[in-house]
Amino acid sequence: MAGHAFISPVNFIEALSLALDLTSTGLSAHHSRTAVIAYRMACELGLNQPDLRTLTYAAFLHDIGAAANWDEREDFLKFQQTGDIYQHAEIGYDLLKKSQYFGHIADVIRHHHDRYDGGNPSGTAGESIPLLSRILFMAGGIDTLQRQKKGKIFEMIPQVIHCVQEASGSCFDPTLVAVFLKIAKREGFWLDILTGTYNPQFIRELKFNKKIPLASEDMIHIASIFASLVDSTSRFTFHHSHNVAAVTGFLASAYGYSEDKVGYYKLAGLLHDLGKLAVPNAILEKPGRLSSRECFDVKRHPYFTLRILQRIEGFGMVADWAGHHHEMPNGCGYPFGIGGKSLSHGARMIAVADVYSALNENRPYRSSLDADRIARIIKDKARAGELDAKIVADLIAQQEAVQIALQNSVMDP
Repeated sequence: MAGHAFISPVNFIEALSLALDLTSTGLSAHHSRTAVIAYRMACELGLNQPDLRTLTYAAFLHDIGAAANWDEREDFLKFQQTGDIYQHAEIGYDLLKKSQYFGHIADVIRHHHDRYDGGNPSGTAGESIPLLSRILFMAGGIDTLQRQKKGKIFEMIPQVIHCVQEASGSCFDPTLVAVFLKIAKREGFWLDILTGTYNPQFIRELKFNKKIPLASEDMIHIASIFASLVDSTSRFTFHHSHNVAAVTGFLASAYGYSEDKVGYYKLAGLLHDLGKLAVPNAILEKPGRLSSRECFDVKRHPYFTLRILQRIEGFGMVADWAGHHHEMPNGCGYPFGIGGKSLSHGARMIAVADVYSALNENRPYRSSLDADRIARIIKDKARAGELDAKIVADLIAQQEAVQIALQNSVMDP
C-alpha cells in the first residue's frame, strides 16, 4: 500500500466507545448520546474548541472504568446503579491519567458523578467541581432519564425536563439547568439524542475532527488502551491482545510489508477482541464446558468487533482482519462461515496469531503450553483447514524469534 492512510481520531474513539455499551441485548449507545447532549450544552455556553474537544472525548469514554466489570456495567445500563457510583469514575481516571493522548480528560472523568451540593468523595462541591465534569454529569443524567421514561420521545420530554428542574441545586448546577431548559425547547436537540449514534453528521460537524495517519503512534496508543481494557475482563487474558498484536506485527514484518502496513496489522491485533466486552466475565473465566447459550455469547464477539470497527471511515481493511479472526480457510469458522479465497490473508494472520498467543497463555481449563506442543497443535489445525497452513509453517520456522517478540510485548505493551 503506497502512502499513508488517514483517519479521524474522534471517529475512532466514538466507534470504540460503542464497545463500552455492549450488553447481553446489544448496544445501548449511552456514551454517544451523552456526547451529543454535552456538546450541545457546551456550545450554548460558548466554550472554546479545546474545551469542546476535551468534553466530547470525555463523554465518549466517561464510563470506561466500568467496562471491564460486565456485571457493574449492566447495572449502570439498567439504571440500578447499586453500589459505589464513584468507583468506576476513579478507575477511569487511573486508567487514563498517564496517557499522553487522554491525560487531559482523566480529571473530567474522575469528577463526572460529583453532585453540585457536595458530599462527594473528592470533597468538591459547586464551582469547585470542574465545569466540564458538571456538564458531563448532567448530560449523562439527561440520557439516563430519557431512557427511563416511557412513551414516545415528545411525550416524555416534559417528564425529563421536570426531573432535571427538581435536581437543580442538588445534583445539577443551576446555571447548566438553565442552559438545558433553553435548548430543550428545540425539537432538533431531542432528535439529535435519538439519532446521534447512527448519524455521522455529528462527527462531521466537529471542528476538531482532524485526520491523522492511521498507523501513527497516537492511533496505536488509543488502541492499546482499549486492548488493555478488553484483556482486563479476565485474569486469563491479561495480555492477550498485545500478544496477538506482537505476533501479527512480527509476521507482517517477516513478509516484508511496509512500516505503515505493519502498523495496521498491529492495530488489528490490538482490537481483534473488542467485542468481548459483550461477554460476561463469568463466561470468560468459566473452568468447565460452556452451555450452548454461553457458546453463542462467546461467538458474538467477532461480529461486534467487525461492526464497531466498520463504523470508522478508512478502517475497512483493519476491520476485516480483526472481525474475521475466527473464520477458517475451510469455511467452518464463525460468525459468517467465510472461507477459501473469500477469507483475507490479514484475517488468516490474525487467526494464527490469536491461537498461537492463546496457547502460550494460561486459561481457566489449562496452563500455558510448551513450544513443541504448541507447534503440534497449530500444525494439526492447519491440516484440518482451521488455520492457514503456510502462515503456520512460516511462524513455526521462526518460533524462537516469535517467542522473543511475545516476551517483549509483555515487557513493553
